[in-house]
Amino acid sequence: SAPYWRHHPRLLNWQKNICERQRLGLPVKHFKQKAQEMSHSNSPSPQQSLSASQKRQKLRQVFTGTDCLTPASVHDALSARVAQIIGHQIGMLGGSVASAVTLSAPDLTVLTLSELAQCVRAICRTSNLALFVDADHGYGNALSVGRTIEELEHAGAAGCSIEDTLLPARFGATQEELISCDEMLAKLHAAVRAKQEIGRAHV
Repeated sequence: SAPYWRHHPRLLNWQKNICERQRLGLPVKHFKQKAQEMSHSNSPSPQQSLSASQKRQKLRQVFTGTDCLTPASVHDALSARVAQIIGHQIGMLGGSVASAVTLSAPDLTVLTLSELAQCVRAICRTSNLALFVDADHGYGNALSVGRTIEELEHAGAAGCSIEDTLLPARFGATQEELISCDEMLAKLHAAVRAKQEIGRAHV
C-alpha cells in the first residue's frame, strides 16, 4: 500500500510545480524525478531516527565539548519537530513549561511523575532532539528519585536535573529552603544506582 504521507505537503508542492510548468511550457523532467523519488521513498524525511542511547551520547558530547549550544524549549511532539527542523540538537523541558501545558497551572509542584513522563515520551518518540528534563526535586525522597530516573529514561530522556530545593514548600514559607547535604547525597546516589541498574548510558 502507499505510504501514509503520500499527500505530504512537500510532495504535493512538487506536483503543483509540475502542473504549473507544464502549463507554461517549461521543462518538468527535474520536478518529475523529485516527485517520483518522494513517492517511492520509505520515509518522508531523509534524516534517520536516533535511538535513545544515541541521543544520550549526543548530549554527553555537548557537555564535554567546547561549543556553546542553546537548547530549544519544547513542550510537546509538534514543538520538538519544529525545533529539530530549524536545526536544534538539544531540547529542554522545564518543569514550569510541563505544568503549564499539561495542567494549565503554574509551577507549584502539583505535576506528577507519570504526567511528566508522558510528556517526555511524546517529545522523544517524534524527534531526534536529545531531551534534558527538569525533574524538580525528583518527586520525593531518595527512593522516589530512583523511580524518577527509571521512568524518565524509559520515556526517552537524555538527561535530567534534580534540585536540592525543599519541595513542596512549607506552608507559610516566605523564602526558598534547601534540603540537607546528606539528603541530597542520598538522592544523587539513588539516581546513579537506578541508572546503573537500567544498564544504559544515561547522563
